[in-house]
Amino acid sequence: MATVGEEGTVNALTEGTTIITVKGKVSGVSTTCTVTVKSNKINGLTWTGNYEDYYGKKVTNYTAGGKTYRIFYIDTEGKFGDKNTVYLKADWTANDTTLSSYTSYTPSGTDLATYKKLNPSWAAKRGSSTSSWNYNEHAAAWLCSPSQWTTYYDSSKANYAIGSPTAEMYVASYNQVSHTTGNYKLGATYRATDYPGYIYTLNGKQSNISNSDYWTGNNTLDYAGYNSMYCGKNGSTGSYYWWLASPSACDYAYVCYVNGSGAYLDYYNYGNSYGVSPLVSLKPRIGVELENEIEITDAETIAENPQNYYGKKISNYTAGGQTYRIFYVDKQNDFGDGANTVY
Repeated sequence: MATVGEEGTVNALTEGTTIITVKGKVSGVSTTCTVTVKSNKINGLTWTGNYEDYYGKKVTNYTAGGKTYRIFYIDTEGKFGDKNTVYLKADWTANDTTLSSYTSYTPSGTDLATYKKLNPSWAAKRGSSTSSWNYNEHAAAWLCSPSQWTTYYDSSKANYAIGSPTAEMYVASYNQVSHTTGNYKLGATYRATDYPGYIYTLNGKQSNISNSDYWTGNNTLDYAGYNSMYCGKNGSTGSYYWWLASPSACDYAYVCYVNGSGAYLDYYNYGNSYGVSPLVSLKPRIGVELENEIEITDAETIAENPQNYYGKKISNYTAGGQTYRIFYVDKQNDFGDGANTVY
């Protein structure tokens, strides 16, 4: 766990707690101290304490179901039951999922436990009374049941996969990072005034944009930052809608979802066809490999060793909402745009 050098320097080896005994060479007097070693890595990521260093980054070594996954949430406090767990979220791909077939779906075992721990404020009031659930609570349970989403589950790397993040995890992730667009503190809390489920808040109170508890209002979400992980696609709004695995408090038939057209959190009838964005809970000690991104600031430096840059994603050129990579470095002006031009 730790070693002690001849001069008394303690070197950490592995996580844990141990007792080190110190004894004077001349006096023979001894004492002990307890040493706790904590790693600064979570799933292989050197933890900087800054969520913005990780959120929205593409993960290259998790591809279950043929999806593109990004780091969505790092639970350093165990808010959702599993401390120091990294959660990945897949990008939206299509509005192809209706919940109308799952209004009587009732989870059990691990499925029920997952539904409850990812919707903690709802679970405290409704999690154990499955016989009294409304249609939307059943439908959201299907979204939140690992047994229903095995296509996105890689058993060698993941604890489980579900259909989409919950409302509480969405706002927890969103509030951990800064935003230029949609610069608000979001809230998702349980309430049963109308029906049991979630309401939204903006900066700690009812939205003054929507004047409603059930949707946050136009342009309250960040569709441009973090590779459009929270809303939209390729830095733009559009018809990109995806369910959240939580019931809305507005009506017995409504489920929470992300509206990518108006950039807001909302509710809608379970019969509508929206997308999903599968959420994956990674196992401990599974290394996360991130796609390399670079910012072009000095073409001459790149031209010195162009082979080190080809194929790298560029972070500071996004015209047309496209993803750009370094394709060619013209060191000798072969194509007439000047030596050391980067394409």
